[in-house]
Amino acid sequence: MGHRPNCAPAVARSVPSASGRPGAASGHRARRTPLRCIAGSDRPDARRYHSPLDRPRRRHGRRASPARYVDAWAFTFFLTSLLPAMPAEPTTLYVTRHGETDYNRDHIMQGSGVDSALNETGRAQAEALAVHLADTPLDAVYASTLVRARQTAKILGVPHEPLPYAYLDDLKEISWGVYEGTPPTDERTAAMKAIKTRWRAGEVEAPVEGGESPRQVERRARRAIDVILEAHAGEHVLVVTHGRYMRIMLASLLYDGDLTQMPNVPHANTGLYVVTHEHDTFEAQVTNSVRHLAS
Repeated sequence: MGHRPNCAPAVARSVPSASGRPGAASGHRARRTPLRCIAGSDRPDARRYHSPLDRPRRRHGRRASPARYVDAWAFTFFLTSLLPAMPAEPTTLYVTRHGETDYNRDHIMQGSGVDSALNETGRAQAEALAVHLADTPLDAVYASTLVRARQTAKILGVPHEPLPYAYLDDLKEISWGVYEGTPPTDERTAAMKAIKTRWRAGEVEAPVEGGESPRQVERRARRAIDVILEAHAGEHVLVVTHGRYMRIMLASLLYDGDLTQMPNVPHANTGLYVVTHEHDTFEAQVTNSVRHLAS
């Protein structure tokens, strides 16, 4: 004799007649409906459902309870609410280098330890870029805390004021260590050539003597970008920083952290990059544009 599953017995359920009155005299009839089986079955065609939602509809035209669809919708809405909100538009970063200083003009190494101001040429460069960006919608300006970057940022922001400004240490130039403040010499030229050769070979953890490595600067740059993206998702943000810093930051963003690509990120004083961020991807729309300096 075959094994029978441990199921509850069938029960009778009263169904009104067409007249709507219960009772045998008025057409009352009983229909036996089996309760749900509470144990497994060794029948080959037995099926077990783990959720009311994965059961098929009953036959004879009877649909599943509307409450079942409401519960499914609510559950889907709950899962969706756990996902991070995605901006409708990409975040656009307008990244530029500060205007010229006397140290730039005389090829004296600045880095983060020399806090120089813009010279006349540098202010004119910044004013030209300000005119170029006058019709660009800007929501905020971020800049390095060094004077040359802050002065450039203020000039660029004038056509857009009132505008929030933020100055971050994480946007400061790389530290060139013992070479900061030094004029061009054969010794400095040889040292810079040697360290840059190592960087191109992939030794991006190697620092300048007494200074920083590209990887250290990248960590600062990533922190700064995370701050900006979190505060201004879907907005247009101007970022004013420095030459080597831009090479490191943009190589990291555009080449998936490959800092050996730094030589492929050219920069000029007030050279402009336009970078969009969408779905965790950065893409350069404009690269080191100096069109504003042509006139």
